[in-house]
Amino acid sequence: MSRAGYAAAAGACAAGAARLAYSAMSRRPPGGPKAWSRTNHRGEPVTLLEGPAVAAGAIVGVLAQEVQASLAAASGATGSSGSGWRCAAAMVLGGAGAAAFGAYDDLAGSGDRRGFRGHIGALRQGEVTTGAVKLGGIGLTGVVSAALAGGSPVPLRLIANELLVGHDLGSVPDDTPMVPLARDLAKAQRRLRLPASAATKTLELDLRNDTHRHRSQLLHRLAILGVDWGQPADTGRTGGTFKEVWELQWHPAFEIALVEASAAGTTIESAATATLTDDAAASSDPGDVAALVEEALLAELPGALAAVTATLAERAAQQRDTVRLMAAVEPLAHTRRYGNVRRVDTEAVAPVLRGLLTRVAVGLPAAVAAVDDDGAAALSDLVDSVDRAVGLLDDAALRRPWLAALRAVADQRGVHGLLAGRAARILLDSGALDAGDVQRRLSRALSLADEAARGAAWIEGFLTGDASLLLHDPTLLRVVDDWISAVRGPVESPP
Repeated sequence: MSRAGYAAAAGACAAGAARLAYSAMSRRPPGGPKAWSRTNHRGEPVTLLEGPAVAAGAIVGVLAQEVQASLAAASGATGSSGSGWRCAAAMVLGGAGAAAFGAYDDLAGSGDRRGFRGHIGALRQGEVTTGAVKLGGIGLTGVVSAALAGGSPVPLRLIANELLVGHDLGSVPDDTPMVPLARDLAKAQRRLRLPASAATKTLELDLRNDTHRHRSQLLHRLAILGVDWGQPADTGRTGGTFKEVWELQWHPAFEIALVEASAAGTTIESAATATLTDDAAASSDPGDVAALVEEALLAELPGALAAVTATLAERAAQQRDTVRLMAAVEPLAHTRRYGNVRRVDTEAVAPVLRGLLTRVAVGLPAAVAAVDDDGAAALSDLVDSVDRAVGLLDDAALRRPWLAALRAVADQRGVHGLLAGRAARILLDSGALDAGDVQRRLSRALSLADEAARGAAWIEGFLTGDASLLLHDPTLLRVVDDWISAVRGPVESPP
């Protein structure tokens, strides 16, 4: 049967079901004939039974079409146009919901309020009419039907935010007793013209502007206190160290968080300083403490910066694990490099950072020995992190020992291929190795006398970040191509 034939059959079933439903309800109307009778504007009697009958026919038509499609699919026939039982169930639910809420309005409505404008006007006056219930009920049924049919959650979330939640926040008189921390925040919000709102707002800041810098300062301090009013956003529209983009949205739960944070201080600044200082004292990992140093910089808390830096120096002196020390380098480099943007003195960070880099350079060759694939992947990320930090500082006195440590890793026998390849690539990019030296190392790593898996790992480490290097160096490309052509059997490279 053709698609038109299936559609005609489903339409016939719908029409027949509507006629049968109307006949059955006409003989025995639910609630009696009077409940379903109305007088129109010309004074003629009309019945309301057609609505439920048409809804019943539509539901039967949807089901009939899906049954035909299923039978046709089972028999291998073509031309059926079923949409799937999930979509059919969604349409049945939508039709049944519309019929039920419509019947409720017809039977229980008083008729005093008519039309969309009348029902909305009644809602504005605090009166919920049966028509308003019908509007909301049919809308809600549509939302549920769309979700059942597998629709996108974005429109549903928008409906929930706009219709059910809204954007208005309540307020209390200015003389209402408040914890000092909340009063200090309210004062800062007025001073910075940054009102709290339940609506999501994008805030773009230029830190060269004093007002913008103080807004950033406030948002970072609140984040330290667990009040995540602003979330850093990466929109791709801004760049440079002077730009920040935030997504702001106030939640009532933040009021409770302010009360809880008030135990740390009576102002946003003192509470954030105390929180960072306590968190640093409770942490034994230099990497975690270094992250707190960066938070102190972003929040412009000089007292916390001094205290946390002192704690970091103590933790670093006690730490013998080079890997943990490596994790602390990049946050400290950011603090040292961008302190002038925040107008914070970071001189106390400099000796700690120099000591960390010196110890990392000395301990790196031993740290990379005898590591498995997972350990090599983690160490490769840390090597990149330290290299970014050294490049950020642009200090030759710090760069020389770091490149010497990488040279030792690249020359070390038995080191994991991923780490040896990564070290060779950094040395090449920095000019510490020339192309001829890299070609010899690559040829040696890809020698058939060595394991193919180690060669694959070396290539992975060497090409991480930018494989287009091969396009600009035909000699390197030829070495790799010859190795691939000579390999026999599967090669398992590190994940």
